[in-house]
Amino acid sequence: LKFPEITLSEEERKLLEQEGLSLPSHLPLTKAEERMLKKVRRKIRNKQSAQESRKRKKEYVDGLEGRVAACSTQNEELKRKVDQLEAQNITLVTQLKKLQAMVTQTSSKAAQTSTCVMVFLLCFALLVFPNYSPFGSSKNATQELYTPEGAVLSRALKGIESPLENLEPEQPNLSQPDGVV
Repeated sequence: LKFPEITLSEEERKLLEQEGLSLPSHLPLTKAEERMLKKVRRKIRNKQSAQESRKRKKEYVDGLEGRVAACSTQNEELKRKVDQLEAQNITLVTQLKKLQAMVTQTSSKAAQTSTCVMVFLLCFALLVFPNYSPFGSSKNATQELYTPEGAVLSRALKGIESPLENLEPEQPNLSQPDGVV
């Protein structure tokens, strides 16, 4: 009877030697030897699985560390940008306040200017149209107050007669006090 030859890997041989077993290569295995061989192969599979798991975990951790570094760099950039924007915001707010102050000053100056122009126009109108009354007074009433009739009222020296006095009828002199002629 010929039995198939058992081929063992280098690692399987090492583990079997550590257990203190040597398996015959041409004879059938006993139940204890089969159990021992399965145990050794299971240890090898577990070891390989653990190595692969550690390798995957290391790759995952390395990836996370890379992402953390990238996020930290981006975070620092964003912090700098926020600081820059806050400083810019402060300068813009101060500029806005200055502009608002200038606008309020300009609007009050414009009001003062328009008031001055209106007062000037009123004075000009009163000079140009002194007899005009917006309250409806008649022309006769204004003429009664001031009616020059061609004669100029003036003072005369006591010893010299004025040529105008001879031409016109006598009128009271408004510029002299009562009793002085």
